Formats: sequence, C-alpha cells, structure tokens
Amino acid sequence: MPELPWAEIRDSLMNAIRDALPLQVRKAAGERIAGLGLHIDAYYGSAGLYLLPESAAHKLDADALDNIGDWPISTDWVLSDDHSQAFSAHWKSWEDWFSTHRDDITDEQDSQRGLLRIACEAIQRLENAGLFDGVPKTEDFKIIIQEHDEPTALGVERYRQFVRTGLVRCDGDP
Repeated sequence: MPELPWAEIRDSLMNAIRDALPLQVRKAAGERIAGLGLHIDAYYGSAGLYLLPESAAHKLDADALDNIGDWPISTDWVLSDDHSQAFSAHWKSWEDWFSTHRDDITDEQDSQRGLLRIACEAIQRLENAGLFDGVPKTEDFKIIIQEHDEPTALGVERYRQFVRTGLVRCDGDP
C-alpha cells in the first residue's frame, strides 16, 4: 500500500472544521463556549467536531466535563444538522476510505498516531489562522482531541502537549 496522504487528509479535516465550527457556534445561540472537542476513531476513520456551550458545562458533573461524548453540539448527533453536513462534506470520503482500507494499513503507517497527529496539526493551523478568535470563549476554554478507545485524560492533555513539544502521545506510550 502506498504512503498515506497525510497532508491531504489534514487539509480535508481543516476544511471540515472551518466550515462546521461557525455553524456550531451559531447553534450555541450567542453563548460562550467552554470547550471544543475533536473525536477520532482510527479504526473506522471517523471524526466528529464537538462544542460545549457554557450553560451545558454548568449542568455537567465534574467527571463528565471532559467527556466530549456528553457535549450537546456535535457533528455526530444529528446528521441532518447544517454543521454535520458541512463537516461531512469534507470528511465523509476519508471515513469511507479508512473503513475500506483498514486491513491494508501497516503498522509503519500507524493510522491511530497519524490521525491524531493530523488532528493536532489541523487544530493548531486553524488556531494560528485565527479561526477561533471569533468564538466567544470562557476563561477555562479547552481543546480536547480524543481517540475513541483511549482514556479521557490523555485526550484532554494531548493538544497542550502537542503545542508545547510537537509530540503526539497515544494510549500505551510510556
């Protein structure tokens, strides 16, 4: 199998986020945003963008605050929502591709680490380009990049660690 086109995959993810995020912020109806989450499932190649409005953050238990699966605005919940369709327009072909080729991907290509790296790169590039500047954020706004089958704490720290060191830590790493 040829080398995975990581730059093309990253650009598609960036476009998906760039198009979906303003629609998600609009759905939050002017509320400040406490968190932005990006969920990746490397086995299936799926991805989803999650938003945590401030009022929803206040209703969640402390244990659930970092679990993006409990966040109310997501490109995964209602596929007919405009933000879901905007995200899917750029990502669905990659989800289909990974699903079709998952048995062909070798250990050297490590789809989990690769997808998490491009997720971090995509968020960092969009942040540097100012995409998040127009998002009304709470003081404790957080970005979580989570792989489907890993501990929540790892996803919470991943983006901060990537920005500081350029490294992507995965479940099972020392």
